[in-house]
Amino acid sequence: MTKKPYEMNFAEFAEAISPGHSCWLTKSMENSTESAGWLTRVWKSTDVRKSYGISWGNAVLRNALPLKSRLFQFDDLQLFPVIERFGLDIKSDEDAKKTAELLAIRNAWIASIQSRYGQSSEVAACFELSLSAAAEYVLLTSNWMQHPWIQWQVRQHIEEENLKKIEQESKPALPVEMSSNPLWPGTQVIHAKTHEPSAQYLARHDEEMKGIPYWLNKFKSTDGNWTSVFDIYVYDAEYDIHIANLKIAELKKYIAKQEALIKESNKIIIKNKKLEAAVIPQRCRGKPKKSTERREVVLNFISQWVQSLMDTLEVTSCAKMETYIYECEQRNWRRWLNREAIMTPDTLTDLLSAEIRQGSYKGKPLRNVPTTPEHNDLLSLIILI
Repeated sequence: MTKKPYEMNFAEFAEAISPGHSCWLTKSMENSTESAGWLTRVWKSTDVRKSYGISWGNAVLRNALPLKSRLFQFDDLQLFPVIERFGLDIKSDEDAKKTAELLAIRNAWIASIQSRYGQSSEVAACFELSLSAAAEYVLLTSNWMQHPWIQWQVRQHIEEENLKKIEQESKPALPVEMSSNPLWPGTQVIHAKTHEPSAQYLARHDEEMKGIPYWLNKFKSTDGNWTSVFDIYVYDAEYDIHIANLKIAELKKYIAKQEALIKESNKIIIKNKKLEAAVIPQRCRGKPKKSTERREVVLNFISQWVQSLMDTLEVTSCAKMETYIYECEQRNWRRWLNREAIMTPDTLTDLLSAEIRQGSYKGKPLRNVPTTPEHNDLLSLIILI
């Protein structure tokens, strides 16, 4: 009697389920502005995504699975982070297919367990399972990529892909023949091998030609064929234009929505300004009134800066500072130190470029002398006075 999926351990189930996979391309015409990520793709000519469909070769086990687990489909954006964590290449179709296959097997086994125990929580389900199955269930629902069977499958896949690369590199390169037709520039010529049809095939073909279905299929197939590669270019271009028009329409809606928001916000701003003007006395015109608080704060920091500079240069008086730095008089240094005057931003900028004439910093600009506060912080503060 065949075991049910929830009666198997994970490795047993994975080996028995016989996954098969297929890959196809889909073109997405997303036009929703709900996600900001959509706007980042506006400038792409097309939004093409790869999807991987995973079905099961073991019909008995497949029919025993919950309905939602009998076929899985993953797009490449879902698989990219998993592929990278496995250490595989997101640009490789084979690596993406293998990742999709492992993820589908894991999801199918977990779904069978949860379906058996009534969608119970992990803890409740573990009470019903054997110790080994419970341990696997916890691992596969928390850190499934570390399961030994998964790890072994990834290592085996990497080895197989490396062998394929070695075999491919060892094969002699086939000569490339390019088309001489001016209508097909840069096109490689591929010679297809043909085989003579068998007598049975010819007889069956002649018999089919006597019926209407044969000619219906032939005519429909002919009407659906491309007459040249340029027809394909035209079709793709028209499709891209269609997507662009959809996105342009959505962007116009988005812009209109933002403009309406700006308009309403400006109304509120104007209203608030009127209320402020009615409550707060009208300010005097001309130069704004100086802030006493700002002046006191700047005076304090300028005094600290001068004292720190004197300490670093080992200078004991403002007169000696004048001999160290010629750009300022003794009187300026004394007034700054005693919190009697505020230097201008231009004065401080010039001082920072001045050359030290004596001491251990001789020959270096003043900006290289460490101080507390730092030069740039003091300059930024003075600008705000």
